[in-house]
Amino acid sequence: DKFAPAEKADGDGHHGGHDAKKRPVVVVVDVMHWWVGNHLGWGAPGAPPDWSAQLGSDREFDANLRRYGKDLDALVEHVDKAMKGTGRPYRLVGKANHDWHTFKPDGVEHRFLSAMAAHVKKAFESKKHHFFDWRALTEKAKSDDMWEMADNFHQTVEGSKHETLAFMDWTRTALPEKFAVNLDVQFAKRAEEEAARAAAEETERKAREAKEAKEREEREAKEAKEAKATLRDNLADAQKMADNIESFLTKQREKLFKETGVLR
Repeated sequence: DKFAPAEKADGDGHHGGHDAKKRPVVVVVDVMHWWVGNHLGWGAPGAPPDWSAQLGSDREFDANLRRYGKDLDALVEHVDKAMKGTGRPYRLVGKANHDWHTFKPDGVEHRFLSAMAAHVKKAFESKKHHFFDWRALTEKAKSDDMWEMADNFHQTVEGSKHETLAFMDWTRTALPEKFAVNLDVQFAKRAEEEAARAAAEETERKAREAKEAKEREEREAKEAKEAKATLRDNLADAQKMADNIESFLTKQREKLFKETGVLR
């Protein structure tokens, strides 16, 4: 139940660089989709889930919401206790998640996730923790054409990138400075790796094209050489045939002259 993996100590029992158990950590709790999928149903692939049976009345709606609230409250308490046991400075953040792709704006599924999000906010902020409303940000991002779904449950790569940047910005204002999440180094490294990959692909492409060009030149040169040799052989055969014909005609003329005395 520890959320901070232990680092191996060096020879004198100390950790290299900063002590892992002293570094600040931000723990994001995001269980909305997991909970409704497991308790109310995921739906068939590509088809919208139908939660009308479980949420069809106000009584059933409220009962399931209380059930989720109880589970979430217990999870927050568990995570908080576990993080205190690590000895690390930490902040807990509850995250409200986006709708599934097939949800209708006026559907019971949308209304239930909205109610869940409200409880996430209450559950975390009432315990002096924090709340990241990704659900509200997705609605804004949709209107700005900056976010869309890849399938029924998952956002696109661009959507995830937008979320990451939005979360980083949020931590800079909502959390103490030492808890601000900064992935600039990772982004720069990824960009560097992408540039290196593109350069390697370009080098490979040029080498492949150069090899293909060389093989084509060698093939064309070989074909030209073979064609020249074939032409030379054909000319030699034709000349030989002409010589044979000439020899035959000469013999025939000689024969005719001996027999008739007429030279033709």
